[in-house]
Amino acid sequence: TYMSDDNGDGIYIGSVDNLLDDNSITYLFGYGQNFETPPSECSIYNSQLDLNVRELSLADANGDTTLTLTAVPYEGCEFNYVNVTFVVNMEQQETNPEGVYLAGGMIGDAGYLMDDTSGEDVWIKTLPLVSGQTFTYKFRNSPSDGNWGGAWEEVPEECAVGEFLDREVTVGNEDFTIGTVCFSECVNCDQLRSDFSDNLVPTKFSYNAYPNPFNPEINIYYELPSKELVSLSIFNLLGQRVVNLVDDNIQDIGKYSYKWDGKDINGASVNSGIYFAVIKTQNRREILKITYLK
Repeated sequence: TYMSDDNGDGIYIGSVDNLLDDNSITYLFGYGQNFETPPSECSIYNSQLDLNVRELSLADANGDTTLTLTAVPYEGCEFNYVNVTFVVNMEQQETNPEGVYLAGGMIGDAGYLMDDTSGEDVWIKTLPLVSGQTFTYKFRNSPSDGNWGGAWEEVPEECAVGEFLDREVTVGNEDFTIGTVCFSECVNCDQLRSDFSDNLVPTKFSYNAYPNPFNPEINIYYELPSKELVSLSIFNLLGQRVVNLVDDNIQDIGKYSYKWDGKDINGASVNSGIYFAVIKTQNRREILKITYLK
């Protein structure tokens, strides 16, 4: 049954006629070649299809000729909204934008106008998104006349997903802010300036992690202004070491980046939640709070 979103609110509606009110039916939602996998708490297993399906008893209509179901999130049981804050730095652009939009992907091409409350070309937008869902998006620079359109960012492949190279965020159960990124880049503008500076030798110790929250990988980045003995480990909330990424190695002056794929030392995937990336040198111990979302 074809479903449509006539008012553009992201809620799709469709009707199935001539069902017998004493029957139970099973169903799924899907688009293109993609079909949802609903959670076990609101689905039953179908052995013929070898997957979980939603179940509905038409007796719920209580004799009425029309039964209207409550809207549910795709691949979810009920709507639970979480406030997600997106931040993009536009100061690398040649001209100051009249406006910046959070748009593209599953957010929609028209998107949402962001705010630059600080006046420093750092644009912010908070959206209520459904917990447990994964959303794709991009940033769009508004034209000088303020009309719809403008230049879409070109997201690098190393931090993009899908055919159209979108950014991606998986929403957890609590409000959170996605780390600031530079327009058309994976990192913030400060880190970008450092990467392409004429002076390739770091002058101070710095570190970052992106994307954060992450799924499936996070990049942990640091700069060493001097030769040091370095270790980089991931710990859980109990203070247990999950995996070593750098194991007490002598590292020269320079910039280093390591990926963590959410797996422990034995190669098993860890649970979603909060972890800590601990960078330890001879002179310091820095802790980065990172969030893994499945």
